[in-house]
Amino acid sequence: MDRNTITGIILIFLIFIGFSIYNNTRLNKGYEKAVVVAESYYAKGELENARTEYINALRYKPNQPDAIAKINEINLKLGILPEKQKTDTLSSRQQNIEPERPSAIDVPKDINQYGVFAKTALGENDFI
Repeated sequence: MDRNTITGIILIFLIFIGFSIYNNTRLNKGYEKAVVVAESYYAKGELENARTEYINALRYKPNQPDAIAKINEINLKLGILPEKQKTDTLSSRQQNIEPERPSAIDVPKDINQYGVFAKTALGENDFI
């Protein structure tokens, strides 16, 4: 490696580091701005707008516990209930049904040659 190659590699790494720092600060500013707006709406009593802004803040930084706690608090005040956990709608009798197996007629003679795609090897020869 000569001096130009090493200089190029160092410059590439500096560009990556600089861009990641720039992008991180931009995300932090966007998150903080959305939280400040949401808190101002919350202080005014505009709970719907505050909830919307907290959700927007979560777009910048997902799974932030502060914003999630505020959204849950606002949901309780607004009377919005979280969705109940969905249960399986199939009965136990329906779950025990085995999948349909292909019959011997559908399987071509050279199944070992085509493997999983053996069923698609059958067809009609058409001229285009």
